[in-house]
Amino acid sequence: MKKKIFNNYVEFILEEFSITKEELFSSGKVRKISFPRFVLYYICYKRPMTYTDISNLMKTEGLDIKPYNVRYGIERIEQSDDQDYKNLIESCINKFK
Repeated sequence: MKKKIFNNYVEFILEEFSITKEELFSSGKVRKISFPRFVLYYICYKRPMTYTDISNLMKTEGLDIKPYNVRYGIERIEQSDDQDYKNLIESCINKFK
């Protein structure tokens, strides 16, 4: 069940950020790639999914990320004061309730 929700979130992120699935699940650290990944973590966390759930789902897509890295990404989103990102997150969450 969580995999289906996760996949919906992935498609939303890919479309909104105009990146490829390969980019999203790469280990790239450039902001264009890492920030959408952090948004994905945050949206999943608000579902709610645990850090480990998110880590395991990322691993199924080829990115072996540790739960503490997921937590770091979520914290970065929580610290952001960019209203555009907050609106985007809210839109995604509401779309897939």
